[in-house]
Amino acid sequence: MLSLKFHYTFNFTPNANVVYEAGSSIPLLPGFSAEKASTFLAEIKGCQ
Repeated sequence: MLSLKFHYTFNFTPNANVVYEAGSSIPLLPGFSAEKASTFLAEIKGCQ
């Protein structure tokens, strides 16, 4: 079984389209931001 951990502190600019998918969690740390007019989607999905 593969287990990876990521902690996100990215800042997305206007008009960015970002999708994160994970099996159990998507931790967003202080400083994370998605600017107005950007699209950010985080989805918890089971393993395929």
